[in-house]
Amino acid sequence: MERSNTRFWKLASSLALLGILAGCGSSEPTVENNETVRAASKPAGPAAPTELEVQVPGTPSSDALALLYGTAIVHVGDNSELAFQQFPRPKGAVESSDEPPVKIVGAKTAVWDKDQESFAVLSLDERVLVAVHTKPLATSVQVLLDRYTKKFGQPEFVSRGQVEYRFWDTPELGQTLMLCWAPNASNTTLVTAAVGLTPVMREFRMDPSSAEADAMRASNLLSAQTPK
Repeated sequence: MERSNTRFWKLASSLALLGILAGCGSSEPTVENNETVRAASKPAGPAAPTELEVQVPGTPSSDALALLYGTAIVHVGDNSELAFQQFPRPKGAVESSDEPPVKIVGAKTAVWDKDQESFAVLSLDERVLVAVHTKPLATSVQVLLDRYTKKFGQPEFVSRGQVEYRFWDTPELGQTLMLCWAPNASNTTLVTAAVGLTPVMREFRMDPSSAEADAMRASNLLSAQTPK
């Protein structure tokens, strides 16, 4: 898997694509399917990143949208260093820091990546703009989904084949929370959770409209790699 946080950000919104392109497909596809994978895996959207003007987020309230995993909680507006304390780098994880794939003056990215788990933050003035956590779950995703639903209410659904998305939005704050999952070859479910400013999330294709197309593409890739 290419160790590039730009690649990570571009593909994070399409969970099944992230898994398949990382070599997690359930079987080795044929040459014909390889052509399908290469064509389908090209990230959609404009060729050049859009320049965005965003305000540095303020201190979040306790009931704001957030990433939730175990005891970890990360909000938009949290200190970026504290975010990495919530999701500490595992031993042996690869770290990277590079220019973000969107043009936000002064923005920075930081990523750690180990096996199929990753945590990435896009920040401005040390405040979280977007945070993304990807991890395989051996247990049912329903437990995690129930936790988010209990905390933030009923989400918007996007479902295509084996790929599922859930979205929560707070228009008054301009923030979006995404939960996305699909099966992988390890008999686990690969889950991506992301929270961020809505305009930035939209650039990363972490919004319901983009999810419709991405889920269809990812589901087709999963189907292409399933043994007949």
